[in-house]
Amino acid sequence: MSKKVAQPQEASANAKFTIWKLKPATVADTTQKRADFIKQNPNYQTQPLVQQVVTAWVAASAVVNKADQDIKTARVALVGLIAGRRTAFLAYGRATGNVLKTIDTVTNGSAQAIKEWGFDIVTRTPRNVTSEAPQGVRVSYTKALDFVVRWNGIVGHLGYNVQIGDGTPNGWGPVQQSPKASFTPQGLTPGQHVLIRVAVQRKSGLSAWSDSLAVTVR
Repeated sequence: MSKKVAQPQEASANAKFTIWKLKPATVADTTQKRADFIKQNPNYQTQPLVQQVVTAWVAASAVVNKADQDIKTARVALVGLIAGRRTAFLAYGRATGNVLKTIDTVTNGSAQAIKEWGFDIVTRTPRNVTSEAPQGVRVSYTKALDFVVRWNGIVGHLGYNVQIGDGTPNGWGPVQQSPKASFTPQGLTPGQHVLIRVAVQRKSGLSAWSDSLAVTVR
């Protein structure tokens, strides 16, 4: 069986807009200026989703500004007003996230296109696709003397396949699935000689099988 050859993937970009540095008094002004820049993009009129999220973004920034002005002019009930401003900031953060997500979508991860919309970028380099098998296949016994197969877990797995054989080329049993990096076989008897192998299911597909581990059941 031929293995997939891992192919390097191109780096992609995400739009970036840092809001934690913004003071309440500057939120509305900064957002409006950025929105005005976005509207100058030649593609703005053909992107209704961008128009929608930018409008919501500007509206959210106006709420933050109003909440801040209410605090400055209030003489009583400051605790409630400060809580209201915090809520407004959270809504503004969500609106900002929607804008960035939309820009990421319409630019398809193009750094140049993101810059043309007026945003900074964050470059992500995804890991290469791999078909490597799980490593560290081993067996252990619980206090109840249950036979357990373990292996090194793999980040991002979608599950594991386990096979137990009798040592002959065609003696592999049915594939059994495990949601975690361990498996307790059933039906084995003390003194039985078996081979064990494991494969991992990734988003890119099923890996190769691990090296076979020969075990005599206790």
